[in-house]
Amino acid sequence: MAQLCPYDDELERLGVKALLVTFSSKGFAHKFREKVCSSFSVLINRERDLYRTYGLESSLLRSWGWRNLWSYARKLVSGQEWKGIQGDSTQLGGEFIIDRDGTVRFAHRSRDPTDRPRVEALMEHLQEISRQRKDLDGE
Repeated sequence: MAQLCPYDDELERLGVKALLVTFSSKGFAHKFREKVCSSFSVLINRERDLYRTYGLESSLLRSWGWRNLWSYARKLVSGQEWKGIQGDSTQLGGEFIIDRDGTVRFAHRSRDPTDRPRVEALMEHLQEISRQRKDLDGE
């Protein structure tokens, strides 16, 4: 999600509102907005009903498999900050694009914590939805 922050102006131009859903604490939400992306809204979903609604899984094996451990090792070796475990480390995330009518237009359910769609692919989807909306609105 943080990878979208540099596209803040483009998101605004497209009429997109970014929402981070987390089961973490208010402190995490505050730090995310303060350090990463102040324009994104954050929804704390402690009960994880949205995770279940959108079919997001939990998996100890996939969360702590070699691919993920290797990713953490590369970050540490390169000097990147490791933020530590945020709550339930087995909860897998996802990215969704939901249009103003509530229709899911794009869904990516992560197979492991390193499995994220390319930001360029997300932006292409958003641009296409914007074009379609303009066509429907007769602009």
